[in-house]
Parts: sequence; structure tokens; C-alpha cells
Amino acid sequence: MKKRICLFLSLTVLLLFSSCSKNPEPDHSDETSQVSSQEASPVPEESSDPMKGAILPSVLGFLQDGSSYYLKAEMKVEKTGKPDQSKQYQLLIAVDLQKNTAMVFAEMPDETIHVLVKNKMSYRIHDEEKSYSVQRFTGGLASLAKSYTSDLYLGVTTGLSLIESGKASITLTDGSAPVSADYEKFEMLNTVSSTDALYFTYYYIQQKPVMEIMETSSGKTTYIFREISDTIKDTSVFSLPSDYTVKDD
Repeated sequence: MKKRICLFLSLTVLLLFSSCSKNPEPDHSDETSQVSSQEASPVPEESSDPMKGAILPSVLGFLQDGSSYYLKAEMKVEKTGKPDQSKQYQLLIAVDLQKNTAMVFAEMPDETIHVLVKNKMSYRIHDEEKSYSVQRFTGGLASLAKSYTSDLYLGVTTGLSLIESGKASITLTDGSAPVSADYEKFEMLNTVSSTDALYFTYYYIQQKPVMEIMETSSGKTTYIFREISDTIKDTSVFSLPSDYTVKDD
């Protein structure tokens, strides 16, 4: 079960690195953009700390340290020069370490994954059939919680270098007016070549993360955060539907 979930969570990275593009610089001229304008501030002076001055660790670090969290986001994957191959996903991930439970819901173009882990058991929920299958969960919940966001590169705070920051005008909902946001752009350290370069741009409104864009030479992935917190407000996501039946795999 865990391998199948991680396979889905690695989808973004697989799509982004599957291209054989030889262009060292990304070209997104054919892609839909959520950013209408961007005004950069001077790059911070070089420091022994590549994250010096960044607000990212303080607002999203909990996603990478195995803590409890609630994350609701929309994800769009785009390949460079192939706008007709873009894919959109709906994500909901909730982890409550105090109650030793976690839930992942991922709505994809061809499949929906809904998994609940509680009481040392893993439940694969089939909402269309109103059923679920069960197997024992033997892993550690804290490491599992971290793997969800690590495989999606959400909230990455280590191995990055802050290269740019400033103000930007972004669109969070199709058809809505652009809004002003602060942004920070980071480069992943220790990349082998320019074609391997991996960039993360985080956008904040009143220091609340609202969007993340991950870019490589082969494409980009955009996350729009609809809700993100280190507390679980809706605990009903950890409940099995009372009218669902057990299914034998």
C-alpha cells in the first residue's frame, strides 16, 4: 500500500524529469501562468547560510520535519512546449501524530486515491463502490507523514539557496483578479548541470503561503494552497464512512 501511495506522490518528479530537452534554460512561453508580473528585490549578499533572511522555514518547515499538518491544495503539472499534456490534481493530506492517524486523498485525471491510516491499520477507501480494503500498517507514522510532502517537494527548506525575492502579481483562481504577493525564489543546491537545475518559488500573502511553483528545464508544477496548517481543524477526515463495507483484495 505504501509503495503505491509513494508512486503517486513521486508523479510530479517523474513528469518533470522525463523530458530529454537539451535547452539549458526553461521555456514556458506556451504554458498557462499564474504569475502576471514580478518585481525582484536585490539578491541578498552571499552568506554561509544560503537560507539567510528567508521566511520559508518559519512558515512551511513543519511539512518536512514529520509534524502534524493539514494540507489542501490544487496541483497542475505542465511540460515545456506541450500545453495539451498538462494535468491537474486535487490533494488533501492530513496527519495527526497525537492520535496516530493520517489520511491522503488525491483526485487525479485517471484515478482517485483515498487512504486512511489509523490504529496500526491501513484502509484503502473506494468511494465510488462505498467499500474499503484493509491491511496492517507496520511503518512509522512520522516518517510516512514526511514522505508525503518530501516526495512532492512541498515545503522543502533544506538544500536550497535563496536567489531572489520581491513582489509579484498572481492569480489564485481562474477568472479572478490578480492579487499582490511577496515571493522568494530558491535554487536546489548540488545539481549536476544547468539542465538539472531545480527552482522553487514560494508566494505569500501576509506571510501565509498561498502558492508554490517548481521548475526544471522540462516543465513546471504549480501548487495553489487552499488551506495549510500545523493543526487539524476537520477531524472527520479520519473517520471511515459508516455505510461502507469491507472489500477483499
